[in-house]
Amino acid sequence: MLKKIGKMAIVQELIGCLFYLYTRFVFHTTRWTAEGWPYSFDDEKRPFFMSFWHGRLMGATFAKFYFKPKKLQPYVLISLHRDGRAVAAAMRHYGIKTVDGSSKRNGTAAGLAIMRLMKEDALMAMAPDGRKPGYKMTKGLVALASESRCPIVFTAFSVKRAKIFKTWDKFMLPMPFNKGVILCSEPIEVPADLNAEQTEVWREKLEKRLLDLTRAADERAGRGTSPESQEGKMNLLSMYKAVTVLAYPLIAIYLAVRKAKGKEDLKRFPERMGYAGMPRPDGRLIWIHGASVGETLSALPLINRLGELYPDARVMMTSGTVTSAELMAKRLPANAFHQFVPIDTPSAVKRFVDYWKPDAVLWIESEFWPNLLSEISSRKIPLILINGRVSDRSFERWRKFPVFCRELQGLFTKSFGQTDEDARRLQVLGAKNADCVGNLKFASKDLPYDADEFAKLEKQIANRPCWIAASTHAGEEEQLAFAQNALKTKGALMILAPRHPKRGDEIEKILTQAGLHVARRSRHEDITPETTVYLADTIGEMGLFYRLAEIAFVGGSLVAFGGQNIIEPARLGKAVVCGKYMMNFKEIVAKATAADALTVVEDKEQLTQTLDAWFSDKETLHTIQQNARAFALNQADVLNRLTTALAPYLDFDERKDNAD
Repeated sequence: MLKKIGKMAIVQELIGCLFYLYTRFVFHTTRWTAEGWPYSFDDEKRPFFMSFWHGRLMGATFAKFYFKPKKLQPYVLISLHRDGRAVAAAMRHYGIKTVDGSSKRNGTAAGLAIMRLMKEDALMAMAPDGRKPGYKMTKGLVALASESRCPIVFTAFSVKRAKIFKTWDKFMLPMPFNKGVILCSEPIEVPADLNAEQTEVWREKLEKRLLDLTRAADERAGRGTSPESQEGKMNLLSMYKAVTVLAYPLIAIYLAVRKAKGKEDLKRFPERMGYAGMPRPDGRLIWIHGASVGETLSALPLINRLGELYPDARVMMTSGTVTSAELMAKRLPANAFHQFVPIDTPSAVKRFVDYWKPDAVLWIESEFWPNLLSEISSRKIPLILINGRVSDRSFERWRKFPVFCRELQGLFTKSFGQTDEDARRLQVLGAKNADCVGNLKFASKDLPYDADEFAKLEKQIANRPCWIAASTHAGEEEQLAFAQNALKTKGALMILAPRHPKRGDEIEKILTQAGLHVARRSRHEDITPETTVYLADTIGEMGLFYRLAEIAFVGGSLVAFGGQNIIEPARLGKAVVCGKYMMNFKEIVAKATAADALTVVEDKEQLTQTLDAWFSDKETLHTIQQNARAFALNQADVLNRLTTALAPYLDFDERKDNAD
């Protein structure tokens, strides 16, 4: 089936068009060194053969782009094979005409056609190696040059980074953003009327000449191995860069959709394209990136500490969500400011880094943007991964792409995992230098809250038992409703704060159908004695909601999501309970459980039993709350460990002295 599709003319045309676009992109993103084009031949309209190895076919197109023949019409000999049809389609886009045939198929007819063309103003490009073996010249080129009395100009191209396919011709596919070399030999005149023995002598002579020229191109491009044997490596980061350029129209559509949905700040959208939203502050600049709300909030204690340690430096915090930007506007200290992270296209990230010129970059957790990270790394800016996290699912997914993973992780100067297991996984995935200093979220200050709102809601709750279900996910609300129905006989109130507040309508329907009376925070509804669930469907108020409750259930754990952060409620002295699906926080859960600071339940029935037991025994509840608070505070020294580990990369004066 695939072979039939491959033979279709429209498919071959499409492949040819893509090949053309790719070669043009590679050509214009590569730094070229070129030598030896016979301009005088072009000026004199003297026909000649341009010859190159079959596996270096792209060199013919690069030579045309670079030298731009003015008077000679370029032709290329193309095989009648299916692959040749696609190449022929590409050649038409280059303005290169084709001659059908090869040394083994339609050779005689092709030879006659070439002889006719060489009597005109033709530049005939052809590979002298037939279909197997590669880098082994046939007698065809020698015979044509001898009979037509037209000289031969050998052309060889090479690039530093390329994929060498395991085909008979060891086809070289260059990567974009590269270093390239194009070499042309001086014109070679082949004598007329050669006999069989003389033809073989010339074949061997010309074969060696082209091999030597190709080796020279490889060496000057930095490859340094023979064209017959090199295997090469595909630089997947370069491939990704190329794809993001070619796919920009699709990226633009995606961004337009985000704008329409309110997921982009329209006034500050130029920042997403790499344009600065404010002047760069004078002096040293530390750039910290966090994907969204959780990561940016975890950075606040670090930003404050950096202000103490490096008072002459400013901190730029970047993120990609509107919500995180709004929170940063309220909570960033005087030594810091916020910018939106640029979209991951080469032009946007280059524009961004060119303008801000950071002295060091701290990357939080696991949102990896290859173009942005590559741009930072290429400028020798210290790039440090902090609070790195690799979940079970992410680890298995990344291991399916080992080459790309090694390239990506290898961009970081240093990597710090949240746990020892995270550090180990980062090393397996390719991190050059990975350690563990702890989870930065342990260092976070107690979540802020509005004291007036707390007093108001506390009065409405009165003396009712109160628990919170925080960061819940789809599939959990039904189970939580089961537990609350069992507890409402005690007069208990459940505060339900979903991970995604936009699910508020959906969740209200679930709770109402379960027989619970719901009041919604987003509608400014009061908590009355009849209220059994307070639906906290707003952003940025978790500090308020946690403080109102005695017990905190941490969501994403009764369903196979992987869990959420248990530290925030623990720091506030809440008895913490979660489901069994805490795969993303296994090490933390193990430590907290061992310290009697966390209770893990199997299902909704066990959750209900645990909550009922704690509400019935205030002394036990108090002890568990104390254990949770003590556990969280004991872990808080992570900030000291992290800043000590970062010092070699942030002590700017020392780095400058070492560089000098």
